[in-house]
This record gives sequence, structure tokens and C-alpha cells, in this order.
Amino acid sequence: MEGYEESEGKHNLQTGPGQSQAKGARKSRPKLEHDIFGNEYLGTRQVLRLVLPFEDLPDGLRLLSNVIDIMDLTDVDLPSVLNDALNAVPQEFWNAKLDEYTPLEWKLRQAMESESFRESVKDLLSTIRDDESL
Repeated sequence: MEGYEESEGKHNLQTGPGQSQAKGARKSRPKLEHDIFGNEYLGTRQVLRLVLPFEDLPDGLRLLSNVIDIMDLTDVDLPSVLNDALNAVPQEFWNAKLDEYTPLEWKLRQAMESESFRESVKDLLSTIRDDESL
């Protein structure tokens, strides 16, 4: 099926319509470049590759993929569908994940760059010191 490759039990959502290796002809696209850290770029856009076992795909995407296979649809661009799905996730989800994975030390260091926060910390410490001296 175009736009969806299977390799060793994993599905590659990187290719789009007309780019299936099984069909042979590929559309020309910008050359994939690597930086010194091994990150991949197409022009100025960083490439994020998702290679997932079919069983690990979300139920809706797995169902859509099966229907596309059954109907032999060749004009469905799965990377675009996945992009639309990710764009539909509310910003609150991403903010919560960012907060969950950000170490406390990083948050404190960022907060200490704020003059008003440093003043608040100084006031708090002086209040604690005054309470201990009583």
C-alpha cells in the first residue's frame, strides 16, 4: 500500500503517497541532512521518525490503517493523518507532560533568574530566620 511501509513487523509512518518502495517511483524531496549530534533535518525542519510495532499503534490509527489496506486506498497520507491527530491534542496535555518531565532543579534555576522571585525567596528566608530567633 502506498504511503505505508511494513518492515520486520514495524510500520514506518515516514513515507507519504507515491513514496512506497514497492511502487518503485519516488517523488523528489529535499535531501535528508544530519547535524553533528545525528539529528535529521529536511531543510530547516527537524525530522522526527516514529517507528512503532503495529500492535502499539493507537486503536483508531490501527483501524484506519486496516481499512486503508482493505479498501486498497492509495491517496491516504498516513503521516498527515498522524500530524492532524497530534495537532488535535489539547495544549494542556503537552504542558502537563512538560511539567511532569522537567526536573525540580531546572524549574528552580529558571525561577531564580526572575528578580521578583529572588526577592520573594529572600523575604521568606528572613521570615524563617526571624521566627527561629524567637
